[in-house]
Amino acid sequence: MFQRICVMVMAVVVCGVGMQASAQPLADKVPADAMLYIGWQGIDQLGAEYEQSRFKAILDESGYKELVGPFFESLMARISEEKPGEAMMAAMVLDLLKPLRDYPSALYAANIKMKTQAPPSGELALIVHAGDEAAALRDKLMKLPPFQDEHMPLKVHVRNGYLLLLYGGIEQYGDLTTLLDGGVGQSLKTAPKFIKAAAANQPKPLGMLYLDLQKSVRLIDEGVVHETEFRKTDEMGPSEFARAWPKLKQSLALDGLHALSMSMGFIERDFGYSLFIHAPTPRKGLAAVFGSAQPVQEETLRLIPATSMMAGAATFDLKEIVDFVFDFIGQIEPQERQKIDRALAEVAEQHGVHPVNDLVASMGSQWAYYADQNVGGSGLLGTVFVNRLRDPEKFSKSVQVFAAMANDALSELGDSEVNMNIRQSDIGGKTIYHLSIPYLNPSILVDGNRMYVGLYPQVVVSAANWTGKDITTNPQFVATHRWMDGKKFASVDFIDSDQAMVNSYANVVAMSQLGLGFADMSGVETPTMLIPPLDRIRPHLSPSAAFSWTDDQGMYFQGRGPLPGMGIVAVNPQYSMASTAMMAGVLLPAVGRAREIANRTVSASNMAGIYVSCYTYSVTNDDKFPPNLGVLIEDGSIHVKSVINPDGNTHCPPGLTVKQQAQWVNQNSDYLYFPGEGANMRSNAICLMHDPDKVDISEGMNICFGDGRVEWLEPHEVSETIRRHNGMAKDRPNMPTIPDPYANPFER
Repeated sequence: MFQRICVMVMAVVVCGVGMQASAQPLADKVPADAMLYIGWQGIDQLGAEYEQSRFKAILDESGYKELVGPFFESLMARISEEKPGEAMMAAMVLDLLKPLRDYPSALYAANIKMKTQAPPSGELALIVHAGDEAAALRDKLMKLPPFQDEHMPLKVHVRNGYLLLLYGGIEQYGDLTTLLDGGVGQSLKTAPKFIKAAAANQPKPLGMLYLDLQKSVRLIDEGVVHETEFRKTDEMGPSEFARAWPKLKQSLALDGLHALSMSMGFIERDFGYSLFIHAPTPRKGLAAVFGSAQPVQEETLRLIPATSMMAGAATFDLKEIVDFVFDFIGQIEPQERQKIDRALAEVAEQHGVHPVNDLVASMGSQWAYYADQNVGGSGLLGTVFVNRLRDPEKFSKSVQVFAAMANDALSELGDSEVNMNIRQSDIGGKTIYHLSIPYLNPSILVDGNRMYVGLYPQVVVSAANWTGKDITTNPQFVATHRWMDGKKFASVDFIDSDQAMVNSYANVVAMSQLGLGFADMSGVETPTMLIPPLDRIRPHLSPSAAFSWTDDQGMYFQGRGPLPGMGIVAVNPQYSMASTAMMAGVLLPAVGRAREIANRTVSASNMAGIYVSCYTYSVTNDDKFPPNLGVLIEDGSIHVKSVINPDGNTHCPPGLTVKQQAQWVNQNSDYLYFPGEGANMRSNAICLMHDPDKVDISEGMNICFGDGRVEWLEPHEVSETIRRHNGMAKDRPNMPTIPDPYANPFER
């Protein structure tokens, strides 16, 4: 699924800035020691690949030209009428960004050095090959306030159609001409590490991102050293991060990660992207876990129906991941690892099943997922995950035991109104474990050596009953394998673009119309058809797929498809948003109820703690309780958090002295405090209660009584308790009366 995330991010970049992307040509103007490099080709030089691409064909059928033309002009005119100042600023920014959109550009960071008592030094530079517009762009920049501040380390220089905007590092070059003429020594384009990273990406990218991971780690090393030195001047020890960083770096083996590169562009008629993490063997730590995945087996692919709209498979050993996480915790916090081991051992001793060695270890490392209209319907909620189990018998026994344990835990958390449990059902001779909650019914089914996981029992049962042709017989899926040139992949994501577009088209149009409709209603005319008609899109579609694999040099991710962000279309945006909204609408009351119960418990604990502190105070103060809660803050008996109700919105300002905290508590506590007769207080007298002006008491409140007990009372019970308290107070001068917060205001 990682590839899907990458392409979604890239699609936003590509579509958002009119096909600007990172590019390699300007790397010859960048110093070889650059830690970060982001470049892009510019939309004026997209080349023949773009001209023949499916993306351009679909774009030409759309109304985007109307959107960036008349619509934008109309929008700017409307803004100018209502907010002329903002319109002028927006126009200025867009005018400055236009060369970045149109021309080859590169952004880089180099020579970054950390200092003990000063800001980091180094250079951050932007180079734009703006041609004849370079001088005009420089003149516009020089009019901006930052460039007129003599204390700002900003310089702008133009030479041979190149514009250089440099922040910091000026003394290193003296004459900026040297930088633009390539006189800074070896350029990034000829640096061996950069060449290796670039070679793993597309041959003709629209752009490229490069990050030197080793330099990034060394920069953190320097930062930790200088921060520690700085803290010594204030007689302070190393920060928590500074203490943890050496262990963190060692346990994750971050030194083994050399560089990262990412590119995107057009491959034949498709849009493609790639990601490479240079981590050569032998690998340790993080790279060893994620860089040692075995190839996906054909038997795993045969678990996926041929008609799946969206499918994938991956090698993912959950036991190996858990062991790595535990080892990592052990190196960072040995005591925490010991606690985890003790807890797991106790569970194994009490229930005869070890959570990791039995449940997790019995799962296989080969996983598949798919969404097929013949199994779970057309939609994300019908997605099925399938795992080929190592030990089906041990897994089934473990699930049964842990389901019972989970039910015991859930019963302790719930009340009469909220009752969740994992149910075990037998359907068609197959045992299903499922958590029945509103809208969703997450389910696990074991059939032979296969585990099926889905959001509903119907889906996993249908998946277990599925027979027919598998995805290895799907011509589109088979065609995508040719992209791999015989490489064995560790993961694959596949989308039937035509099927995904047909299923999602109406919702995509509806979502696009949401914004356009509001613009039209505001008097800004919008394109009649921003999204092309379906019959004009389908001829240009092709399958979309992404693969990952590893070799001795590192980890690779590559994918391609007809459109940037095809995965977004496959998910069906409106459907997923509506599903999320519906799910939230159904689940939030239950979640909110559980949160209320937890908050009541915290509040009751606060009150009980305050009462104990009051009673302890009375032992040395003639049986009298403190006159106010601030006294307990000053003597250290309670913390400020003790007087804040989790249901309220009260926050203590930071940086207060203890005396100031005491004053703040006396004025802002979420609890009303009645010291009354101190340690001799009657058991039914009220000592503490919620402040109705600070906390929502519509459903009731906690009350702490004179004998130290704390009870949750509903509104009518609170009123009755206050009346009883006030009745006792009539004959006892030290016992204050309390107004009933639930009484009619005219009766108070």
